[in-house]
Amino acid sequence: MIGVVTPIAGLLASSVAFGLSASNLYAIGQTLAGPRAAGKWIGIQNATGNVPGIVAPVVTGVLIDWTGRYQAAFPVAGVVAIVGACSWLIVVRRAAPLAWSGVEPLPAAAVH
Repeated sequence: MIGVVTPIAGLLASSVAFGLSASNLYAIGQTLAGPRAAGKWIGIQNATGNVPGIVAPVVTGVLIDWTGRYQAAFPVAGVVAIVGACSWLIVVRRAAPLAWSGVEPLPAAAVH
């Protein structure tokens, strides 16, 4: 038996990691989109970010129904988390504003 300390330490570590990364999600999206498209990009980001919240309970339920145990869902969640972290490393190489061709920049007073 693992005891109580290990699961609590794991929850604490995952909460700290989430807290360190969550604030960057909006900042990176807004930086990449620029001032004219930030709202659309963040809206799309939020919509696609909610898809796992719909799919994960279904997949978890299917795994539990198939195996009869909760243990099968944890490795699947871990693999999805690792794939997500690797995709950030591969897809988002650096966060810098993109140069959009054909788009006029906002006046300096509107950027604040």
